[in-house]
Amino acid sequence: MFNRIRHSEILLNGIKLISASSLSQLVAVLAYPFITRLYDPSSLGQLSLFLALVGLGCILASAQYENAIMIETDSRNAATVVDICFLLAIITSFLIFVISYSFFLFLGDDYCFLLLVAPLTLLSSTGWVYSFWCNRNNHFGHSAAYTAIQSLVSSGMKITLGLFHLQKWGLILATFVGQIVGLFSIIFYRPKKNAHLFQFSFNRMQILAHKHINFPKYTLLHRLLNTVVNNLPILVLPLAFDMADIGFFALAINVSLKPVLSFARLANQVLFHRIGRNHRNGIKSYRQLLLFFLKILRIAIPLLLIIYIILPHTTIFIFGDGWQKTGQLLQIILPWILASFLAQTLNFIPFVFSKQREAFIFEIIGTLLQCCILIFGLHLENLTLAITLLSCTNTIFYISQIWWYFYLLKNN
Repeated sequence: MFNRIRHSEILLNGIKLISASSLSQLVAVLAYPFITRLYDPSSLGQLSLFLALVGLGCILASAQYENAIMIETDSRNAATVVDICFLLAIITSFLIFVISYSFFLFLGDDYCFLLLVAPLTLLSSTGWVYSFWCNRNNHFGHSAAYTAIQSLVSSGMKITLGLFHLQKWGLILATFVGQIVGLFSIIFYRPKKNAHLFQFSFNRMQILAHKHINFPKYTLLHRLLNTVVNNLPILVLPLAFDMADIGFFALAINVSLKPVLSFARLANQVLFHRIGRNHRNGIKSYRQLLLFFLKILRIAIPLLLIIYIILPHTTIFIFGDGWQKTGQLLQIILPWILASFLAQTLNFIPFVFSKQREAFIFEIIGTLLQCCILIFGLHLENLTLAITLLSCTNTIFYISQIWWYFYLLKNN
């Protein structure tokens, strides 16, 4: 068995990437009890808004051309695609800086962190694109190291700078340092492999940009919508609530929903392989998946009830005094977490039955619903009520998605 694992290149590469991702999530979550004792909720709220904006910038920066790096048959063409991504990242980051500076002038000194969105967008998108280049050249270990080092350095620096009482800039500065160190760890590997990089042959770049135009035309819009949906509360709530409130909500999301969804993505890959194979072989998966789904519910519902009861006490113990509101928000979003986990685990089903268009329409409807609820929540000027409405809406939406997934399984 161990010999098969050792000689299975795909399995080994997958283990490297999954291990690095899991380690990064674990380190980030374990660091929060220290961070919450060193920083106030406003600082965490600023960081969350800052990272949400950087996340949007990174999606736009490369126009999703990085996906072409993996499918190009010629290494020189793949290197040229890296050049395209890098050039687009520079242009996009410059435009983001201009927009950020305009908002900074309008909003004032409390939003001076907006000036750093563009530089981190450039650093993050460069590291992301370069990880595709490493993966293409079968150096998955470098991609894994980049992810792990970035998380370890960032979390370590957040704690270190907090000990030196750098509350205002500590979290954002630590994120910068983590990204820079992670980027240096990946960008200087195997110089011979990088011989064709950064030549900027504009004729070749133009040809390849046109060849892979479907990535910015279609994939970009889909990824952008997903990113907006995932970050919508953090992007919208600051319009009516202060950064401390955003910090309470961000902590609740970061220690619950984000790790759960990371696990859901792993379960998604396993089930996608199983259901896809069954579909190719003409085997119905409806009953098998329904039984699996019901087993999860029988475990998850009692577990969530226990968590709901103990949350008010454990929140203070884990995160310290002053973070009780995070415990209240965690109680509110528990149904959302469960429904989201189940929906994300099964969201490959439309792809199996070629229902991508309908799935995309579903996502648009979900985004519009979230926008309406958040706008109504802003009008109420009550964070707890706004998050309650958002949690109920998302829970109902994800349940309807799950129902549709099983409908597809049963009738195809």
